[in-house]
Amino acid sequence: MRRAIVFAGLLLIAGTALGQTCSFFPAPGAANFGNYSVFATGGPQTTTPTFNVRCTANNMTAYILFSRGTNSASFNPRTLLNAASGNRLNYNLYIDAANTQIWGDLSAGTSFKTVTLPTANTPLVTPIPIYGSLTLGADVVAGSYTDSITVTMWWNNGAWQNTSTTLNVSATVLSECTVSAFAINFGTYEPVVANASTPLDSTSTINVFCTKNTIGNITLDNGLNFSAGARRMKSGTNFMTYEVYRDAARTTVWNAVNINSGTSVSKNTGLGAPGFIAYGRIPAGQDVVAGSYSDTLQSVVNY
Repeated sequence: MRRAIVFAGLLLIAGTALGQTCSFFPAPGAANFGNYSVFATGGPQTTTPTFNVRCTANNMTAYILFSRGTNSASFNPRTLLNAASGNRLNYNLYIDAANTQIWGDLSAGTSFKTVTLPTANTPLVTPIPIYGSLTLGADVVAGSYTDSITVTMWWNNGAWQNTSTTLNVSATVLSECTVSAFAINFGTYEPVVANASTPLDSTSTINVFCTKNTIGNITLDNGLNFSAGARRMKSGTNFMTYEVYRDAARTTVWNAVNINSGTSVSKNTGLGAPGFIAYGRIPAGQDVVAGSYSDTLQSVVNY
């Protein structure tokens, strides 16, 4: 009802000569936000595609309206849909660079674009920018996300005329993982008394976060001082053997061959719920000098 009233008003003020037409030249083909990371912060992510309007006479006025899209129940927000999962990304399209005017059809507080080609414009073409804004921080699966907007242009050549085209909007969510730093603190090793026949054990949690449903495979390297098939900690020129295992029984060494693996439920949930436990052990009865021993391991998540 409201749009009909608006166009009735435009009809009274915007008449032009019969036979004059407007067209998209070229039409708005795509608004592609590119790659989207669920770990990105700040934002929003933007895209600014352009299209042209061409009219057959000077001083003509065209009115360009956008639908809310095929996935959205409202104009604010519009949504990009991953059809396989049903996950959505919130976005919108604006008339202005400040993102204050949602480009729509005057319903639900939206605006449409009014374009008047100046009398001195030759050829009779004017470029129109679209300001796209995609909200960051969504917890969604990897894949392609799309929407389709119907773009309709109206003009008056003695009677209202219109032409429509489709604007395809898209983004690609990446499969990604991050891995946290970790430390295994064994405390005090006593080779003569407490650890003469009893190994010294300790644990640490390695948190891995991934795009939802992404499988992460976590490896550990052999450290800086690996020798003769064993990891070693170093103090000056002295070494102490230790090992890191995947299991509490300390039967399977965690390295680049024996890995830990899991599927992420959410980028906010560590794989292994809440994470992977690294089971460290210093074998008993090592004849080592007193000192502070350390090593550095690198954890890598493959996905």
